[in-house]
Amino acid sequence: MHCSAHGKAILAALDILRAEEPDRVTRLMEELDEVRRTGLAFDREEHIKGICAVSAAVRDSRGGVGAISVPIAAARFFDNEDTLTGELLEFCRRIETAFGAA
Repeated sequence: MHCSAHGKAILAALDILRAEEPDRVTRLMEELDEVRRTGLAFDREEHIKGICAVSAAVRDSRGGVGAISVPIAAARFFDNEDTLTGELLEFCRRIETAFGAA
């Protein structure tokens, strides 16, 4: 989960990973803090070379958590990050509204 956009989105939303071994998880913890702040998780060719992704967590009315991920070829990803992230956040808001999330 630590090297995929949707995995990071879920880890950040569940808030279950804590830095008990600071040297081993400092970078991931910093990244998860950023995901919590922005609502967006990124995979910049960490999981598969040549593929990037942006992801965001979605919640339902009972507190269940899932994630929506948009994978795209790296060559097309970097020029379209702003568009992808904006559209993804709007889509997730619509899903949460439909699911009755607070």
